[in-house]
Amino acid sequence: MSKPEAGQVPAKPQPADQQSATQTSAAPSLQPPPAPPEDIFVKGDSIVALLQEKLGYQLSLSGVPVGSAQLEASNNNGELRIQSTIRSNSVMSAIYSVNDSTDTRLIKGRYLLTRIKQNEGLFKSDTGFTIMYPDRKIFWVDRLKKRYSNEPLESLDTLDFVSGFYFLRQKSLKIGDRFSLKLYDGDTTTTVPVIVLRREKLPLPGMRSADTLVIQPAFAESGFFRNNRDLLVWFTNDENRVPVRFEATTPIGRVVAELVSSERIIQPVSHSEK
Repeated sequence: MSKPEAGQVPAKPQPADQQSATQTSAAPSLQPPPAPPEDIFVKGDSIVALLQEKLGYQLSLSGVPVGSAQLEASNNNGELRIQSTIRSNSVMSAIYSVNDSTDTRLIKGRYLLTRIKQNEGLFKSDTGFTIMYPDRKIFWVDRLKKRYSNEPLESLDTLDFVSGFYFLRQKSLKIGDRFSLKLYDGDTTTTVPVIVLRREKLPLPGMRSADTLVIQPAFAESGFFRNNRDLLVWFTNDENRVPVRFEATTPIGRVVAELVSSERIIQPVSHSEK
């Protein structure tokens, strides 16, 4: 051991427990690095750009009320849920009963889950599917026939027909536009052509009217649309694109759905958007 130089005070040796504490505090952190963010394949705001919306419709056949329909959509921080119901009234049910519903959810922008229940006349169906974007596949199940299948996801821009309809509302539309959507309808993935036909002043209940764009999506006659043809949709010609009228040919004739009630809650503006 070397001797201390003149005027130098020798350092006191540290106790073993203090040496250990000093070494421990100087040791590098053993915390794992944060996990990388998960990829988002479908942005919720590109489909439903408001917090909540409820739309109610009256269904009529040759001017006679035959039922009701409802569309309800919500966006909770990118987690979507879209539900629809179509029901015949008591008079119509005695001739041709209809009780259809759909329930679609978007989970973390990575999984699209849809359940479709149809009761139309003698036809009954209860199917569902999950579009798994990270795995590029679709899981389909028929709950009544107890069948299921795994299918490849052909394209990452594929939606189901319900979310595809709401996605269409977010597009900038003008007369003469032609484009297509890739949609899975429960049977197969199809490319659906969409045409903006014309602009039309549409009378509404309560002595009101709306400036609208008439849209024609050419859905294949399969899956949910097996019993519906020649669909036309009237969107308000503004940024909301509210569907105020539908027309479709069904097994009982040309059915019209007219908007009779509307509730909308707009998404709050975040600080980053101000």
